[in-house]
Amino acid sequence: PAPKALQKDAINFLQKQLFETPTWLLDKKILNKISNPTSSEMAGNIQINILNSLFRPSRLNIMAISSNRFGVANTYQVDEMLDDVKKGIWSEIASKKPIDNMRRNLQKAYAEALISILNPAPAQNISGLPASFAALFSTNVKNTDVPSIVRAHLTALRSDIIAAIPGTTDKLSKYHLQDVAERIKKALDPK
Repeated sequence: PAPKALQKDAINFLQKQLFETPTWLLDKKILNKISNPTSSEMAGNIQINILNSLFRPSRLNIMAISSNRFGVANTYQVDEMLDDVKKGIWSEIASKKPIDNMRRNLQKAYAEALISILNPAPAQNISGLPASFAALFSTNVKNTDVPSIVRAHLTALRSDIIAAIPGTTDKLSKYHLQDVAERIKKALDPK
């Protein structure tokens, strides 16, 4: 595996350069002259695509397998990576600062990416191959450590969100946190 320090540096780079709202790209004086009102969605889509790539079940499974093979001290653990990404993307729940629109969308995407690992959509065979053969190439992490780690992470995130709600003074931020907490609750107990 890539050295643990290098992987942590890569996550720190993504936190600073991508996941923090790129306000310098969203200057309304300029955007209102050169683009339509949805142009900020392009930056948000890039954030979400990279986040979904980070949280791909196959990537998380490879990290877990590498940890088992090469040892905890030599590898970047799945739960460690999730915690590092959470510290950045969910920093407003600790700081009690209002959560801007792009960040709310990113936080929802964060929760949904992890929820989809616990409750994956039914697989669709778009390859045209027989289902039994196509299954050989799909990434099913159901019987690995990944869902267990993700469940523990979502449980902790929900607890952090619930603890932050009473101290959140911005109305939209509060609604957002309540919504994400409810989404996670339903994912953890889909009765």
